[in-house]
Amino acid sequence: MFQMIAQSLFDASSFTPHGFCLLWEPWLIWTQSIASAGVGAAYFSIPLALAHFAARRRDLVYRPVLWLFAAFILLCGTGHWLDLLTLWVPAYGLKAVMDAATAVVSGVTAVALWPLMRKALALPSPSQFQAANAALERDRAVRAALESTGESVFALSRDWRFTFLNSRAEALMSDGRDLVGQMFWEAFPGIVGTDLFAAYRRCMAERVPVEVEQFYEPKGRHYMARAFPFVDGGITVFFRDVTGQRQAEQDLRAAEAKASRTYGELLESQARLEAALAAMADAVSISDADGNFIHLNDAFASFHRFRSKDECARTLSECPAILEVFLETGEPARLDQWAGARALRGETAVGAVYRLRRRDTGESWVGSYNLAPIRDGDGRIVGSVVTGRDITERLRADEALAESEARFRAAVRAVRGILWTTSADGRMVGEQPGWAALTGQSRDEYQDRGWANAVHPDDAQSTVDAWNAAVAGRRAFVFEHRLRCHDGSWRHFAVRAIPVPDDGGGVREWVGVHTDITEQREAETALAELNRHLEERVREEIAAREAAQQGAKHARHMQALGQIAGGVAHEFNNILQAVQGAANLIEKRAADPVSVRKFARIVIGSSERGSTITYRLLAFARRSRVHPERIDPASMLDALREILTHTLGGQVIVRVELEPMLPAVIVDRKELETALINLATNARDAMPKGGTLTLSAVAETVGTAGIHPAALRPGRYARLEVHDDGAGMEPETLARAAEPFFTTKPVGQGTGLGLSMAKGFAEQSGGGLAIDSEPGCGTTVTLWLPVAEGDQQTAATRHAVREPGAIGKPAIRILLVDDEEMVRETLAAGLGDAGLSVLVAQSGGEALALLDEGEPVDALVTDLSMPGMDGLSLIGHARERRRGLPALVLTGHVESARKRPADGGPGEPLAILRKPIDAERLAEEVEDILAAGARYGDGSSGRS
Repeated sequence: MFQMIAQSLFDASSFTPHGFCLLWEPWLIWTQSIASAGVGAAYFSIPLALAHFAARRRDLVYRPVLWLFAAFILLCGTGHWLDLLTLWVPAYGLKAVMDAATAVVSGVTAVALWPLMRKALALPSPSQFQAANAALERDRAVRAALESTGESVFALSRDWRFTFLNSRAEALMSDGRDLVGQMFWEAFPGIVGTDLFAAYRRCMAERVPVEVEQFYEPKGRHYMARAFPFVDGGITVFFRDVTGQRQAEQDLRAAEAKASRTYGELLESQARLEAALAAMADAVSISDADGNFIHLNDAFASFHRFRSKDECARTLSECPAILEVFLETGEPARLDQWAGARALRGETAVGAVYRLRRRDTGESWVGSYNLAPIRDGDGRIVGSVVTGRDITERLRADEALAESEARFRAAVRAVRGILWTTSADGRMVGEQPGWAALTGQSRDEYQDRGWANAVHPDDAQSTVDAWNAAVAGRRAFVFEHRLRCHDGSWRHFAVRAIPVPDDGGGVREWVGVHTDITEQREAETALAELNRHLEERVREEIAAREAAQQGAKHARHMQALGQIAGGVAHEFNNILQAVQGAANLIEKRAADPVSVRKFARIVIGSSERGSTITYRLLAFARRSRVHPERIDPASMLDALREILTHTLGGQVIVRVELEPMLPAVIVDRKELETALINLATNARDAMPKGGTLTLSAVAETVGTAGIHPAALRPGRYARLEVHDDGAGMEPETLARAAEPFFTTKPVGQGTGLGLSMAKGFAEQSGGGLAIDSEPGCGTTVTLWLPVAEGDQQTAATRHAVREPGAIGKPAIRILLVDDEEMVRETLAAGLGDAGLSVLVAQSGGEALALLDEGEPVDALVTDLSMPGMDGLSLIGHARERRRGLPALVLTGHVESARKRPADGGPGEPLAILRKPIDAERLAEEVEDILAAGARYGDGSSGRS
């Protein structure tokens, strides 16, 4: 079969060309056929390659020419294959069409190809490509180098446009923008006018490198920039963020300043420490970790009995050769038990006690040590600090105090009492174990004045008042009351407390003792019960005893009365002698007016002296008439201070202590002044070498509980005290101090009536008097006077409203009644001289007869004690005849008048006056009572 194919293939007869090819030789036919087939196949491969190239390089600007050239080659190949076909097939029409298409495409290709020749010729040569590639490699190397510098880099053209930014610069500057090609000043307008602006312009203009630092406000950062001129006319800028560096530099400067200050403070602190150590009274030693002393103060040397620090040991190990140290137990201390060694081991102690002794002198003492190690920042011990204080004297004082307290506690136990203390102002403070155990009160309950809650309610107020008075007066407190004990029972206690003085003369504290006297009171009750049962059996004995006591009392009274009578007789004999002598001389020298006036003055003076004696006796007997008025105690005591300061002598210091807002009192001013002056004089006499006299006044409310020292009734009082720091009085003297005519002064230096008159005045005024005195503690005399309730019109006020010229008006007529002719005549004459019209009568009956006869009378003046009808009865009968008739009663003994009605009520004024009284004073009293009658009545007189 292959042979047939070969024969057919190479058989020329079967491939005989037509036309002009008939003459071709076989080899020519074969050559033409093979060549045409090969050219056509080659032409077909070239368009494929061009098409592939054009498809892959779509960026080429001459890509359409490639497609045309591919079409041209494809048509040419097709023409060659048609040439092979036309050897045997006369397809010349198809061949002609294909040639025409080839001609068109080739023409278009030629037209498109010639304009590309210029561009093709402009393409770089291989050497140029190599140079460009080398440049690209260098550019990549430069970019890589700029990226690796660690700085931000950007380049600007000569027209200030960005041409390059490395990644760091782009990250810092772009903010998401593409900066390449943008104007630098438009992208960053905030740089215009800054130091960066000036530096970049200088680099661009002068072509010199510049370096500048700028704080860029929009980003809040510091930048360091270096600009270099570039060969293309632009500039390249290297910059980096130096904010952290500047902050570090600022922190460094601050740290250096702080370190400098710290160093200065350290030096100053070291200087202060050295000064403080030098000034400290305690011994101070500072050592290193090896026990070498770094610093010793002067007190360290004196503490160890050296003259200076130079004599002290330099290391801890040298000390045993100089000192012997003993523990608090008395055992010798090893070196490792010494304070410094303990501190170097890391121990800390306060108040470690050692007994020390110098080996050379044998002197010994006791020291209290504080010790602590010195550690570094890692906690390692690098030294020690030890302070010491000599407590030898303190231990001796503590031992003495403990011994004294033991004795005191034993004394307290011996008297079956509990001990307590208060502050200087009387407040209970601190721990009071005795009080707490007795009452069951906690510390919070008895603090301050809370202790009073444990006192029986009936005794509480009087206890507090008496306690406050004792604290204010700085005098011993002695009292008795009932307390609620811890088991709820009430027991009787006797209380005594005294002030403990301080170095300045004040009070440091109060120390008191409560002594349980319940058994004593119960024994007294039992004894009273026993006495009640035995009363019948011992009645006669008691009666006999009482009779004896009454006799002794009567004898004492008679003795006192004898003293009084003797004193009064002596005084009145002297007065009568002067009166009698002067009267005889007046009678003999009646023609001599000068002598008459002289001896009349003697008579007047003697009568005034006699009046004073009777006044004092009545004051003692509380029978004198007083003229109470409203008085401010503070003002009176201030005034008395000035008087007493000059009259008591320079050795006596007068002090006045007043409570704020003192209430007024209702007393006779003259009587109060006299009483206080007498008490002050007694106080001065009790201090012959001088001292302090204290006048004080406080308000006090007396309750119903307890027994008051002056037996006062409940109410409000002003308590006035006269205190001296003299020798005080023995109990026997104190018991008789207020007796009349009792005195311890030498004969001729005292009457013995001062205290008795003061007591009589206080009690007559509605108050009382008490005396408190102990040997060596001075004497305190206390006056209680009633507080004024509401307004009182004083005598001064009454006289202030008198109408001038009222006395002596001819229209005033009085009826004077007295059974004593001398008294009646002298008073009538004196009243007549005062300008009054006087009608006289010698008895009550005669006076009533004159009234019945219709005699006009404005006021009645009568003696109290008269034979037959006394003065008060006369006033009663006279007022039956003359309603509202003003009346004045004259008496030398007021007590009898007090037992009778003294006033007929509103509209019937009555006054009781003490004899003797001068006519002028009596005329003033007449005017006062007439004025009172005008206020009470309707203004009508007693005339009919």
